Amino acid sequence: YLGGDEADPVAAASETPEPVTAAKADWKEQKERAAKARKHEKDLANTENRIEELEQRKAQIHDLFTQEEIFTDHMKLRELQEELDQLEAEQTALYEKWETLLAEEGSE
Repeated sequence: YLGGDEADPVAAASETPEPVTAAKADWKEQKERAAKARKHEKDLANTENRIEELEQRKAQIHDLFTQEEIFTDHMKLRELQEELDQLEAEQTALYEKWETLLAEEGSE
């Protein structure tokens, strides 16, 4: 059958946009909330992991400070102190981010 004057139902269906129903809107909103929650959890976990890494490195540096070859080498001591200062600054910023993420988690 070649169709003649009748409209092609497949073509007509593809041209007519489907109306957004309340169920679809709810589903989309739930999906967006779930994605946001996953991103938030990932950010929180990454922040906590980085804080732990910084704590470990700071402990290593403090251990190095007790070694005679380090505390008698003023250049190495200065280098380690500068690294320690940078780690502490990064850690302070991460703790602020961590607190913000926890507050956001509590408000949801």
